[in-house]
Amino acid sequence: MPRVSIDPTSTRSFPHMGGPTVSADDLCKNDASQMIKERIAAMLTQEDAKAYRCHNYIDGRRVTPENPGSNPVDAKCRTRMVEWSFSVCDICEFSRETVSIAASYVDRFLCSGSSEARQALRHRHKFQLLFTTALHLAIKFHEGVELEPEVFTQLSRGAYNAEDYVDMESNILEALNWRLSCPTAMDFIRHFLHLLPSGDLDFSTATAIMKVAQRTSEQAVLDYNLVWTKPSSIAVSAIIIAVSEIEYNLFPLEHRINFMTMLEKTANMDLSSENIREVRLQLQLSERRKSRNSLTQISTETSGHLNCAESDSDGPKSQKSSPVCVWRPFFLSDKVAP
Repeated sequence: MPRVSIDPTSTRSFPHMGGPTVSADDLCKNDASQMIKERIAAMLTQEDAKAYRCHNYIDGRRVTPENPGSNPVDAKCRTRMVEWSFSVCDICEFSRETVSIAASYVDRFLCSGSSEARQALRHRHKFQLLFTTALHLAIKFHEGVELEPEVFTQLSRGAYNAEDYVDMESNILEALNWRLSCPTAMDFIRHFLHLLPSGDLDFSTATAIMKVAQRTSEQAVLDYNLVWTKPSSIAVSAIIIAVSEIEYNLFPLEHRINFMTMLEKTANMDLSSENIREVRLQLQLSERRKSRNSLTQISTETSGHLNCAESDSDGPKSQKSSPVCVWRPFFLSDKVAP
């Protein structure tokens, strides 16, 4: 969502009952600030709804004797599909936030407990179909682009046909009860950063905070350990990390304290709580892990396609098992340059 625009050229003043005059600028800023806070409150209420909560749907699951031939999904499968989705969006010049939305569809679907969700967790071939269909849905509803199922059939090298995608889309919509407008961490970040002291902060500094927070939130999408963490908690933690990277001469201590106080009040959470501390540490751990494991190495290992579904007993093998790789290291994208 774009930043609220306030006309800086307005110089008219309005009489203020019982006090000095108030400029049109001040009235606009106050109205905009109140609107942002109301939107944040609405998003906080939405993310608390049961329909948007997720739990740990992978850990502790094992292949049962009744299912000896299954090839269950693990956290690495999810990470690889997120990476692939980022690559698709980069190549197609879609927003990377669309991947976060698609991942939310997948996570909530797998937490639904439906028979199709259990199948997707037991068989990587079906999980891969689920993720590519979720990406298709996210692109359709949030990019305003209608992609025919045949496009993803080509990306899958024929592993799935158009009917497979249509059927899976119906399963997703039914499991999510058509709740497709979920607040993302970036939604919260954009709104929270409206609370920055614009008059006391250089534009380039505010932009730097936004970029670091965006980069951190994208890294969070890759990390399965953050699946059940609220987007608002990820957003607040990402902002704390971003602010910590800004030098004090650019963002003085007094202004930081004021901003963090306003953030804490608006987000209705204790920024020094154990929960926020744990989320922040997990994000930093994830960032360090990313530095150790170059994404270009992952591209090389996949040899032209992702191997998430490889060796799945009930799906196609080898070259027909995974989407076509459209790799381009996302850290080279000028959209998210640190």
